[in-house]
Amino acid sequence: MSNIEESVSETTPLFGNEQSDQNTTTPSLLHKEDRHRLTWYWPWQPTYWAAIPVIFLAGLSAGPSLAMMPPLIKTLFCERGIPKYFPIQDVNNNFTIAGNNYISINTLASLAQTSEDDSRCDSAEYSAAIAKFVGISASLAAIAVTLTVRFWSSLSDRIGRKHTMILWASGYALAQIVPLSVYYNKNLSLYLIWLGGILEGAVGSLFTVHVLSHAYAADVTHPEERTVVFGRLLAGYYAGLGFGAALGGAVVKGFGLIAVFWLMPTIVLLDLLYILLIPESLTITALAKNNNENEDSSSSSAAQLTSSQSRSTVVDVISSDEPFGSSRQSQQQQANKGDDSSRSSTNDSDATTLADPFEQFVKDFFPEQLPRRLGGKYSVIMLMITCFLTLMAVLGCAYQITPYLLYRFRWSNAQLSVVGTIHGLSRLVSLTMLLPLIMRFSPHASTNPAASIYFSLKIVFVGLLIEVLTMVLYGASTIPENFYVGGVTGAIGSLFFPATRGILSQAVAPELLGKTFGTLATFESLSAVVAPSLFAWFYGLTLKTHPSAVFYLSAFGVSLASLLAFLVLLAHRKQMHQCGHA
Repeated sequence: MSNIEESVSETTPLFGNEQSDQNTTTPSLLHKEDRHRLTWYWPWQPTYWAAIPVIFLAGLSAGPSLAMMPPLIKTLFCERGIPKYFPIQDVNNNFTIAGNNYISINTLASLAQTSEDDSRCDSAEYSAAIAKFVGISASLAAIAVTLTVRFWSSLSDRIGRKHTMILWASGYALAQIVPLSVYYNKNLSLYLIWLGGILEGAVGSLFTVHVLSHAYAADVTHPEERTVVFGRLLAGYYAGLGFGAALGGAVVKGFGLIAVFWLMPTIVLLDLLYILLIPESLTITALAKNNNENEDSSSSSAAQLTSSQSRSTVVDVISSDEPFGSSRQSQQQQANKGDDSSRSSTNDSDATTLADPFEQFVKDFFPEQLPRRLGGKYSVIMLMITCFLTLMAVLGCAYQITPYLLYRFRWSNAQLSVVGTIHGLSRLVSLTMLLPLIMRFSPHASTNPAASIYFSLKIVFVGLLIEVLTMVLYGASTIPENFYVGGVTGAIGSLFFPATRGILSQAVAPELLGKTFGTLATFESLSAVVAPSLFAWFYGLTLKTHPSAVFYLSAFGVSLASLLAFLVLLAHRKQMHQCGHA
């Protein structure tokens, strides 16, 4: 992820050595020798707007999946029987039915018919089995994402964002063909759907396109713009989810359920064609520098030089104005200490080589914070844990909404798509209209970064509280229409995500920005590993007695996250008071 860090430190006026024109629209124009080569089909310089259609089309292809995958699994279960690892109880004889591979279709003749409208396929046992199957599939995909997402982000540093996006789209389209193969070939095991999820995760799934699009935007924007820019990227994704869910519902109604699963890879192929048109955000000079640094990364002397440059960059940044929580004298002492450490490690290169892996591990999870920015020694890692808890609760809740509505309210596929549409479009409005409006009241990041971060921390805390209320609303609902209302309130709570990224982009040194976002992506992918299976298991455990308990579990998880965010807010406010900035 060092590539992202280098591109930001080179092109960002706040951290660069050259002063930029305030009227310049993109940092890529700051250095004439680094201008991108333009082609006849894309006559503009790279801008973050070019990345929005990429993430929009990705969301458009994924929009029908979350709502339509449970009905597809339900259809396959009713037609072919439940796989042996998901046994159900016969409602008449109260015993568990399971075979070597699948429950016999003849045995299930009185229990599961091919028609989706058969009430016996709407039993609690079926609902629990569907939730577990979908949850395990999502968890397996997330495991693959966790193992590969940093590889893809690092690869984008070496070959460029655009080429990595092309690889992502090609693999993502291939993975989406697997459910179609299982549906049309009755001899194929239903477990191949899990294999398709693993394949999808191996190419990074939606996590990779999020990381790549955010890196693309960070390459060509100033730090003070990134909270709004990241919000627009997320808005593009949620708009895709919303329109995708609506489009999926229309396709289901007009052409049947399986037609949706033809639609999704088709949209990914359209995304691939668009990616071929956009320009690369990293300049030729930046790519060459990243590749040269990658070749020299095995050398301990090069590692020490990079560390020394990192320290000097921090000193250059914080010397431009009065530091937040640090004096100029302590800054100079820190710089001298860094030089002494560099000389000492040169004399003891063997010991340094052995210590580097552990030190690198610590730096990845506890990145160096700029002294005048975010208060609290461990605030960055606490914000990452906050993201982990929140995303785990949100994902766990999202994966159970469709099985819950299918089971408790017997909703049709078209009605399920409406929920996804409202959720996605509400987030589009929230992130494109509400977030920029709120950020107008924020102190300018370049002149008062501590106050700007404090403002964003309040957005994070309030957003988390609204997410808690949304989960409670789902759990207490006696009418299904409240899930429409929850889509709107959850959209306001989603401001938490771009606000957190905006804080991190301002709080750490530019050369650590890429690794910080990479570590955040690891936390988020880990939440995607845990949440689907954990919440599906809890959903099945409590379905007969307390069917809405899973939403209260989500509310509890977000409550813990809001507590961590509040502690960070207090630590930051305390340090601002101590330094006279409050």
